[in-house]
Amino acid sequence: MENEIKTSGPQQGKIFARVADVMESIDAVGKESRNKQQGYNFRSIDQMYNMIHPKLAKARIFSTPEVLSERSEERQTKNGSALITRVMSVRFRFYTDDGSYIELTTQGEGMDSGDKASNKAMTAAHKYAIIILFAIPTSDGSNDGDYDTPEGKGLKPKENKRANHSNQKANRVPMLADSPKKLSTIQRLLSKLPDGHHYKTIKLDRMTDQKATGLYKFLKLYFNISDAIEQLTTRDDIPNSDVVGFQMNLSKCKTSDDLMVLAESMPKPDRPCTKEQEEFIKKHVGALGKDMNKIVLPKLVGQTEPFTYDQAKSLIGKIKIKLADQPQTLEEQTKTVYEEPK
Repeated sequence: MENEIKTSGPQQGKIFARVADVMESIDAVGKESRNKQQGYNFRSIDQMYNMIHPKLAKARIFSTPEVLSERSEERQTKNGSALITRVMSVRFRFYTDDGSYIELTTQGEGMDSGDKASNKAMTAAHKYAIIILFAIPTSDGSNDGDYDTPEGKGLKPKENKRANHSNQKANRVPMLADSPKKLSTIQRLLSKLPDGHHYKTIKLDRMTDQKATGLYKFLKLYFNISDAIEQLTTRDDIPNSDVVGFQMNLSKCKTSDDLMVLAESMPKPDRPCTKEQEEFIKKHVGALGKDMNKIVLPKLVGQTEPFTYDQAKSLIGKIKIKLADQPQTLEEQTKTVYEEPK
């Protein structure tokens, strides 16, 4: 771990004397916490806070963090589960009430199979900043186990093997292969993807259940949007070039967020029919016969799902054909012919 200490503020700043006061009053912190997986004792951040917090408050010292850099990588454990590793370089400033401060940069590393890797890295960096700045001693006189205690130290070989097996079983991450029904569903959806899609040949044999759930959500959303794009081809108000553009953008989506952005850019479902369309249909629907009248009127009065614009337009076209074949009275001939709204 690389560390750097800087100071700032007035040359007679209180921070120097107050840090020394805290150092004079601190107690040794023993390794009372236990890492069961790797078999060593360590001093936890909670132990540090519980010991030093009242002393910092009395000395009117507080710290602020600033992440200077960070990097992440995904590793795989022996049982095939995913493990996120996050390494952060963090600058801490320890201030006192006159504005003077001591600046300390430390590095922290955290590993987690969920979303806690950043939290652990930040916590580790802060713990060692406190240990280094205030030179906090340990009560047992041994080296810090976080640096050099190997996995399983202190156990007999036979006991160590049994402990490792027990830990692996207890901490095993659920795999997609453990859920045959979910595996079959995802395989079926993947088979429907067009040739050349980046998920078409994805490996499922070592995929965790958590990642599989994310993949399943992506595939369901993908095909929902694909169906919506297909429906756009039936709408007169959507140019064919737009539909082709949506299809091309769909093929480029690699995450659920990409799909959501695409969905937001697409036209909303077909607009409802206009008042003029409703009035025309009510007046002339009888031309299509009594049976059609029973189907149409409930839609117009809200008893069933109302017509969309395109549905009404299609129905009006059929009505006009029927009216053209029927003899008209003089009064009907003088009425204004229905015009499609622009």
